[in-house]
Amino acid sequence: MAESLPDDVSEQSTPLQSVNGNRNRCPMPGILYNTSTLESFHSFDKNTLLKAEAKKIYNDIISGKADDDYTVLSRFLLISFVDLKKWTFYHWFAFPELSFDTAGVPFFLVRITSNAHVTIQPLKAWEALQHGGEKLFFSFYDPCNLPSNPGWPLRNFLAFICLGWKIEKIQFFCFRERRGLIESFPIEKALNT
Repeated sequence: MAESLPDDVSEQSTPLQSVNGNRNRCPMPGILYNTSTLESFHSFDKNTLLKAEAKKIYNDIISGKADDDYTVLSRFLLISFVDLKKWTFYHWFAFPELSFDTAGVPFFLVRITSNAHVTIQPLKAWEALQHGGEKLFFSFYDPCNLPSNPGWPLRNFLAFICLGWKIEKIQFFCFRERRGLIESFPIEKALNT
């Protein structure tokens, strides 16, 4: 335990120095709300607080802060109440994560601008976006486990695109999430309409 504590209480070090200097030190920024009553513990709007912490991660990525201090990617949120008379501890821990705005939407567009800004768009935006000179990928959640083959949803997606729009060449983006890891790969397909 002592090896994970600083040699000097007043020791000031950057996050990178402390991680590289000792395997037991892993700085992690976060917010602790310690409440004075059980009612105030239960009254916190946990969803709003969690979204605010996730927004901080997003802003740190966009601003470039995460390039210099990667510890900001591991934020946490802790709400606690300790009843010292009864020796009872209440706590709520959360680790925010960024997620796509396409939850529950299996098919979507990925738009990449010339300055590499990426946005998720609904499929109905394709006609408005196709003449903007930006890269557009028809995208879908892919359940396939094969490393270089897309899954079965692509067949119906292709039929939808061929019947709905007269496109000769399409770029696809297969989005996969397995064991908490995100995998993706692009596919280019020529269509005979």
